[in-house]
Amino acid sequence: MITKKIKIFYGIVGVILVAFGRASWIWPLAPICAVCGYAFLWRASSRLLGLWTLFSIANLIHLNWLLSHPFLYIVGGWVALSLLFALLYALISLRVTAAPLSLFHTLRYAALFSLLEWSFTQLPCGFSFQTAALHLSWNPLSLQTASICGAIGLSFVVFLTNLFVYAWMQHSHFGRYAILVALFPYLVGGSLYFHRASKQNFASHLRVAVLHTEEPPDVEPSRLNQHEVHEHKWKQIFTLTHQLKNLDLILLPEGVVPYSAQSQLFHSSLLPQNLSYEKGPALLSSLEIARLMARSYNTPILIGLENQSIRGSTNSCFFVPPGNKTIEHYDKQLLLPFGEYIPFPSLRSFLADYGVHGSFFQGKETKLLDYSNLRLAPLICYEETFSTYTERAARLNPTCFVSVHNDAWFPDSRLKFEHFEQARLRAVETGKPIIRSCNKGVSGVISALGESVEHKEGTSCFTIRLSTYSPLSFFLLIGTSSIALCFICLVLLSIAVEEKKSAPLTLH
Repeated sequence: MITKKIKIFYGIVGVILVAFGRASWIWPLAPICAVCGYAFLWRASSRLLGLWTLFSIANLIHLNWLLSHPFLYIVGGWVALSLLFALLYALISLRVTAAPLSLFHTLRYAALFSLLEWSFTQLPCGFSFQTAALHLSWNPLSLQTASICGAIGLSFVVFLTNLFVYAWMQHSHFGRYAILVALFPYLVGGSLYFHRASKQNFASHLRVAVLHTEEPPDVEPSRLNQHEVHEHKWKQIFTLTHQLKNLDLILLPEGVVPYSAQSQLFHSSLLPQNLSYEKGPALLSSLEIARLMARSYNTPILIGLENQSIRGSTNSCFFVPPGNKTIEHYDKQLLLPFGEYIPFPSLRSFLADYGVHGSFFQGKETKLLDYSNLRLAPLICYEETFSTYTERAARLNPTCFVSVHNDAWFPDSRLKFEHFEQARLRAVETGKPIIRSCNKGVSGVISALGESVEHKEGTSCFTIRLSTYSPLSFFLLIGTSSIALCFICLVLLSIAVEEKKSAPLTLH
């Protein structure tokens, strides 16, 4: 019989492990949570209200980065999301604690928890930060397992281990299963890692310059007019990049310069000497300046800018090759409601009365930006956190992903670190390296093995050498949807087997 004090102890420890035991929070707690964090919560309570309370506290802590958003309405979103997710976890957990667990029970509930987390990414615009996979992304060894079963598979391993440990706490015979499943990602992932690391040293490399910024894109518009803001940002870029040479790519963040890519706001007389404009005094657009930079450095540039077209505005990144080759662009496909578009026509007309109007249009296709021997798959901000978008892009066989971000919407929060951990998952899932350029985030590169070179300091431009090694990804061959379908079949099979066992025998 468990006393009330012991239950409280289990609850406190479980909440701490689940809330903080992620790679981007307190990484030593991550492997512990992957083994027993959820088991402690189930051990602490077997009632719906108790389970809901425990999961709610853990979620409120984990999602507190939402509170750094400047608009107060986000507080309601923070509470609503935390309580909703907690309730769904608690409902499955109620079944976990209802009766002694059999082998089929553990497989079924682990699959249900994994499908639950996968379903969050299927919502309109999706929510990808609620994943137990981040408990196993704390080191490159366990992370390699994502190349076999993806983030959804890592979540399954976490929940299956916790279920076996929970059953073990109840004096069942599942102890050896718990140990085997807990060691699985390290043994299998470790063997993959050392095999791949030996091959990575012989791959070709890219030399990439990454711009990292640390200020709001609008640069206090009350103090500066349009021309001055535009000039300020470009002068900053010129200062940071003036010594670059012998590079394969220059990468600049999402929305690094405000106003549309076609807005002619920069006077040519302000250009530095190495970007001399020979056609005389004129106002230049951001795209024209990027073209001058690409020619001067003889290096392609990828820059995140707003694109203004006949259709309307899109959140885009532009690929500007040196010379006179065509400038290509990629339009963001996954837009954030209220941040990048206003959902529902009735809501748009209502908000227009209060001066809130205008939305980005959604991009329609995944693209490959091809130049010489460089094949780039672009991602913009939130897209990087979803396996769906990286799977689709990786199947175009890019050299690497190029990811541009603006995390200034949630300044001074843990979002930037969670965002970066998600990128590491995507790199290992697809077997493709990622180059990231961020505003108020984490800029750098991530190898196909999930190894990272980070930059977290102030505004700067730094050069990084990136291996183009791209190992075979079994996960990429089958995809998230196929794994989710397997879990659905597993749930149905376990129910069918259980019903067959419990069916009464009849005499003929």
